[in-house]
Amino acid sequence: MLINLNAVSIRGQQIDQVNHTSLKIYFRRQRYVLAMQTLRRSCLMIFLLSFGFAHGQSTAPNSLEPGKQKVYYAPHHATKATKVRKTKITHTARYEFYERVEKAAREKQRILKRLGKAQFTDPRYFGHKRIPKRKPSYKMRYCNECGIRH
Repeated sequence: MLINLNAVSIRGQQIDQVNHTSLKIYFRRQRYVLAMQTLRRSCLMIFLLSFGFAHGQSTAPNSLEPGKQKVYYAPHHATKATKVRKTKITHTARYEFYERVEKAAREKQRILKRLGKAQFTDPRYFGHKRIPKRKPSYKMRYCNECGIRH
């Protein structure tokens, strides 16, 4: 019994000459088509299932989502205004905590205001309180504060 290894049929067509690279490409395409069909089917199933779950939810009011309540409008009656007295208790732990927080915030604002001055923001100051004067080269001295001759 003789088997012709050179004759292959693909999709009902008889191919006499076998080219290995063309066969590899064909089978890769077949795997790709099969994978895409599987992906398409799974996406369709997920879509249908999610639509089914969304359709099954009811819109009746419950404890998590109460329905719209009817609002009854009535004229407002004049009521006496009552004064609210602020308690003057200053010895509680909570009061002391807020006192410390406010003090720290005031201190931080003061520091930020001080750092906003030209002495700290302008690079010409070199860390000095005032801008160093420009002196001739023979009068320049080494500065211990900034490490520059000026």
